[in-house]
Amino acid sequence: MGIIPGDVRSLPELHLFLEPDDASLPGINLKGLPEWIEMRIGDTELASSVQKIVNQSVNYVEDCVKVYEVVGLRLDQARKTIKEAK
Repeated sequence: MGIIPGDVRSLPELHLFLEPDDASLPGINLKGLPEWIEMRIGDTELASSVQKIVNQSVNYVEDCVKVYEVVGLRLDQARKTIKEAK
């Protein structure tokens, strides 16, 4: 129980890692996350959304939940786009 560190290599992994859990808290550098998303994933719009959450920080837990939600929305958009392209 407590803070769980981990390596994240993709948006689906990030989403899973940030999934709210009553027994643990993800150990992630939220301040560095927007740059990682922009540089590694190439999604400037999502990076901007996460940066806005970081800039308007309430507290770490709430920030993680908000980032979890915006990443989830982005993944849903990507899945919908892929499905429509088939």
